[in-house]
Amino acid sequence: MASTSSIDDILARAAARLAPVRGVRAVVLGGSRARGWHNPHSDVDIGLYYAGGLDIAALNEAATALDDEHRAGLATGLGGWGAWVDGGAWLRIEGVAVDLIYRDLERVDRVIADVQRGEFQIAYHPGHPHSFVSSFYAAEVAVGVALHDPDGLIAARKAQLLPYPEALRRATMRRFLGEAQFSLGLVEKAAHAADPAYAAGVAFRIVGCLAHVLFALNRQWLMNEKGAVRRVASFPHHPREFAERVAQVFAAPDGDLAALVAETAALVASASC
Repeated sequence: MASTSSIDDILARAAARLAPVRGVRAVVLGGSRARGWHNPHSDVDIGLYYAGGLDIAALNEAATALDDEHRAGLATGLGGWGAWVDGGAWLRIEGVAVDLIYRDLERVDRVIADVQRGEFQIAYHPGHPHSFVSSFYAAEVAVGVALHDPDGLIAARKAQLLPYPEALRRATMRRFLGEAQFSLGLVEKAAHAADPAYAAGVAFRIVGCLAHVLFALNRQWLMNEKGAVRRVASFPHHPREFAERVAQVFAAPDGDLAALVAETAALVASASC
């Protein structure tokens, strides 16, 4: 278990090593640690915001130097982890898991412009069992903590995302509440067909949709499905005993998803008046 001081040391070491890599314009702490939502075992997520390409050879040298075991070839090429999770590296520094994640500044800027109009894309992606939503890029900027930002690039983009864009709020609630309501019928059909695996998959998607709706309703940025249900329960506006009722859905076949969806719809309706 790493202390706060050792995490600070890890971040300082990482930023100092990564910042000189050609193409890196900013180094940003992201994930649960940026929001203060982490636990002692949480990974450290570091975003590498780049422009004009990224020197992967130099990045590999930096990663090898930082890694406890000095392993070689840790950094992927651009696009190495898929279309939206652009690539990166998994390191251990002082025994702590540290994830480097590439972010193309040009693409981030397109997403920021999109979310201000209430537009986003939804994609299947490993590591995101509900989906990867392009607005995650904006969320990462909005809540990230700059470790190296000499040109104020992250600060300028944060300013564009404050306050939470109303167009994104309304579009997110409309899109994901609609999917949740539609999917209730699929759960019923799966039950009639005695297909519990499909029913569980649809139920997970419904819960993921409700998390998107409730984060947006409360003007909170969602970056990842992990821990979202637990966090929703701390927001001012959410269905009563939300986390406990979601747990019941997956613990027993008679968990009442329909009631959760209906209560969420009522909250959205009241917020839209």
